Amino acid sequence: MLKIEKSKKQVLTGLKNGKVDEIIKIAKKYKAQKSLGKFYDDVLKNAMYEVGYLWQQNKLDVGMEHICSNTAIKAIDKITEPYKKPSGAYRIVLCTPHGELHNISCSVYHLTYVPKPSLVNNSSCSDQTFLS
Repeated sequence: MLKIEKSKKQVLTGLKNGKVDEIIKIAKKYKAQKSLGKFYDDVLKNAMYEVGYLWQQNKLDVGMEHICSNTAIKAIDKITEPYKKPSGAYRIVLCTPHGELHNISCSVYHLTYVPKPSLVNNSSCSDQTFLS
C-alpha cells in the first residue's frame, strides 16, 4: 500500500536531486494501485507546494527551485509520453493564464484530463519544447 507522506518525501528528494526516474517509479506505482490523477493530487502537487514553501522561507534558493520545477516538468513529460500520438481525433492547445510562470499546471492538466490519444500543443511561456 502506498503511503502518501513517504511518497511525497521521496518525490521531493527526487525533485531536488533532478532524479526524474525516481519520480516516474513512484508515479507508476500510483498508476497501478490508484491513478495518475491521484499521484498528482496526493504527491506531486504537495511536493511542489513544499518547494514553494521552502523557497518562501529562504530554505531553498531560487536555483534549486528551478531545478525542482524543471525536474517536475521532465517527469510529467516522460509520464505522458505513452499517451502522445502524432495524429489523433483531438487537437488541443494548452496555455497558462496571464501571470503563471510555469507550465506545470498545463502538463498536469494534459496528464489528467485530456482524452487519449490527442495531439497536444503546450504553449505555456516556460514550456521548453515551445521555446526551442
